[in-house]
Amino acid sequence: MRSPTPTSKTLPLGFGIVGCGESCAAVCSALSLIEGAQIRGFCDVSRVRAQARAEQFGGTVYSRVQDLAHDPSVQVVSICTPYGLHMEAAVTAAAAG
Repeated sequence: MRSPTPTSKTLPLGFGIVGCGESCAAVCSALSLIEGAQIRGFCDVSRVRAQARAEQFGGTVYSRVQDLAHDPSVQVVSICTPYGLHMEAAVTAAAAG
């Protein structure tokens, strides 16, 4: 993940979503209400679920958290996996910067 260079009061932020179940839909709906928030990609163990969310909200489909987290258009990773699976995705995203 790369930090964008601020150019205005409202800084566009690219969001990558890990986990494409029910909580993902709620997060994406909330993001759509935030000025400057842009959904850039989805990652899920089920490519079919990730593709469905990408078709619904826009964005690229990823099979690996590492690939989503290294996408230069992604500055924020939102982890929407079941609670017990958060750590691996969080550590991977943090390691990407």
